[in-house]
Amino acid sequence: MTRLLIVESPNKVKHIEHHLGDGWQVAASAGHVRDLPQNEMGVAGPDYWPQYVNTDRGGAVIARLRKLAQSATEVWLATDPDREGEAIAWHLAQVLGKEHVYKRVTFNEISKTAIHKAIAAPRQIDRCLFLAQQGRRVLDRLYGYKVSPALGNKLGQHGLSAGRVQSVALRLVVEREETIRNFQKVKHFGVLLSFASSNGSPDNGQWSARWTPPLTVRPGKDAHLSPADNADETPLVTDRAIAEAVLAAARQGVVVTDFAEKTQARKPPPPFTTSTLQQAASVQLHLGVNATMQAAQALFEAGLITYHRTDNPNLSDDGIQAVWALLRQRGQDAYIPEKPNTWKAKDGAQEAHEAIRPTDFSLYKGADCAERGVNAMQIQLYQLIWRRAVASQMKAAQFKVRSATLVTTAPVAALDAVAVPADGVPGQQQVTFTARGQEMIFAGWMRLAQGGDETGEKKIEGEEDASGLLPLLRVGDHHTPQDGRVLELETKPPGRFSEAGLVKKLEAEGIGRPATYAAIIGTLTGKGYVETVNRFFVPSALGEAIVNGLRNRFDFMEVGYTKGMEDELDAIAAGKADYQQVVAHYDQALDGQLAQFTQVDLPRFAGAGTEDSATYPCPDCGDGVLRRLKSKAGFFWGCSNYNREGNPCKATFPDNKGKPGQRPEQSHDHPCPACGKGYLQRRAGKKPGTYWWGCNAYPACKHTAPDNDGKPGVWGDKPASGQASSKPATGKPSGKPGTGTKTANNRRGSSTAFSGGGYRCPDCGGELVQRSGSKGVFWGCKNYPKCKHTEPDAHGEPRFAATE
Repeated sequence: MTRLLIVESPNKVKHIEHHLGDGWQVAASAGHVRDLPQNEMGVAGPDYWPQYVNTDRGGAVIARLRKLAQSATEVWLATDPDREGEAIAWHLAQVLGKEHVYKRVTFNEISKTAIHKAIAAPRQIDRCLFLAQQGRRVLDRLYGYKVSPALGNKLGQHGLSAGRVQSVALRLVVEREETIRNFQKVKHFGVLLSFASSNGSPDNGQWSARWTPPLTVRPGKDAHLSPADNADETPLVTDRAIAEAVLAAARQGVVVTDFAEKTQARKPPPPFTTSTLQQAASVQLHLGVNATMQAAQALFEAGLITYHRTDNPNLSDDGIQAVWALLRQRGQDAYIPEKPNTWKAKDGAQEAHEAIRPTDFSLYKGADCAERGVNAMQIQLYQLIWRRAVASQMKAAQFKVRSATLVTTAPVAALDAVAVPADGVPGQQQVTFTARGQEMIFAGWMRLAQGGDETGEKKIEGEEDASGLLPLLRVGDHHTPQDGRVLELETKPPGRFSEAGLVKKLEAEGIGRPATYAAIIGTLTGKGYVETVNRFFVPSALGEAIVNGLRNRFDFMEVGYTKGMEDELDAIAAGKADYQQVVAHYDQALDGQLAQFTQVDLPRFAGAGTEDSATYPCPDCGDGVLRRLKSKAGFFWGCSNYNREGNPCKATFPDNKGKPGQRPEQSHDHPCPACGKGYLQRRAGKKPGTYWWGCNAYPACKHTAPDNDGKPGVWGDKPASGQASSKPATGKPSGKPGTGTKTANNRRGSSTAFSGGGYRCPDCGGELVQRSGSKGVFWGCKNYPKCKHTEPDAHGEPRFAATE
């Protein structure tokens, strides 16, 4: 008697077979086996039931699994415990044959206990969960396949991609850039007083108090005040003379009118959900969202962590007890709270699985984790998860917090705009200063998390560092400041979105689901709609043109509309909404807006800095338009008639600061020494002022040479006249590394970047260095020969197969 258990990932097969023992055979579907067709819509009303076809590898997988199922007495479907996994299970049941009785099981971790617990409680395939996944897939197809060509025709840019989630995410990036662009800085002033402590202070005997305008003064009452962002904020003092008058008055002394001391607790952050893991990994490890999800998948498949696609911020009872057992084992009973720490999930959270945690808290050291087959980068992510999960079930940190209010008096004329009359003092006004300080008295969870920095919360939330503790002050005491100064301040615009910031914003607005964020960001960057500058997103001119074309014309561009659609999909999953009605409602609304969109005239997009298609007509065919496109090597310009039937135009031009550049002159002065047929052409490098030479027979011949004072040189030779050269990507070289090495000293915002500079080896986590081989320059791991990973060189940087 053999029972067949089907999982998604082949990497799980051996682990699960080991835990199940004899009588079981485990096989993998390797993801989806069926999907919508690529070359047609594949779905239509009135029933909106998709026309499914096998994926590229689906036919072979189905044939293999059918053969295994025929020889099995039972078929168990153990695909991932989410909507995608439920859909894969449904499709497998459809294609493997209805003669089988299918049992659906899910487990949140790959451990013997979890697997046997799941086997003991099989269930039927949840049709509602499947329909919710199908609803998302169908809506994505309808919106993408209908809006994309309509938008491309309007902008004169074929191949554009628009979608119900990615386009509103792009809108967030564009509108943040518009806010920054339109922001007007306001210079304003404050006052800071410094005091010497007579009865002791932990901050080197110094403490300070700060003055800000009173909330009773509202913008518009005096020309010296600048309006605040909203009615609840303090207005800004833009007249330095007012601040100088306040400082002069304060130098005469201040009186303590209020003093308070209390103990304040700071609860640990919750264990990771999918989105908070993505954010913390971006901040702490400089991992992109896609790299984070891939690393987490590897950790899950290795049995090191629980399922990583979850929106539940709480650990299970088993997880909590495992943390407390670890603390007791380490003699840290004093850090165990009286009851478990819990958190409220965000609105709309499904909470199907517990938060992300290690399956075995006794594993922490890299060497122990490496035995499971994970690499150095994945180990770093595991340790981040470990620290967060353990910290979440420790006692709160305790702080002693002291605060004081101090006042002084000053002439009425000087401070009329910013002060209130002092009681019982004719002709005087009162100016208020505040002071606050704190001191940690019990580290709690912060003993593990090193002040909170480990979690990534500090940088994401913008939390300020704690100041030193104030001395004990008594109401009525008079204090003369030791020093004082006027603070010159300036308002700042909001910052651009990093990957972590965009993920946080998407989740806060209910746009998409955390499991889809990697795909959303990948589309925006891969299509060239946003560019990454110093690890922050900047919209391209094409991205802004897309948003300007869609905004205020389609409901799906509204944040609230997209959130409402996600809520409807959640309702389908819960069995509270009908699949066909939900899809029909949104599709019909889209058709109405598309009909109106066809009547709109939009300026045709031709490239950065212009939306006039006549600016860059194609010089080769005469009737085409040059479009700015993106390849793996960067931006270039191509003719819009590239795919024209009968007489296509294959003209291409280099990109020169967002405009079509000059094509290399066709010169036969330098025959290619590699192929003997082509000729070397001088090309512009990635960095301004750099050049290199390549064979015009590319891609048949990939020979390149550095530029040496306007002539082809030899790699390794020093350029003449100080001329910089740039090496293009030439493919991965073979052979052993040479002796010359160059460590990269710049840093990309990707999973391959070290926090201090350089590039990380994707295999072992070591550092990549530039080397010279028999076929030119390439990048190899510093841990060679133990690690033999290499990457081709692209303009002095490693060209990774996939960047974040």
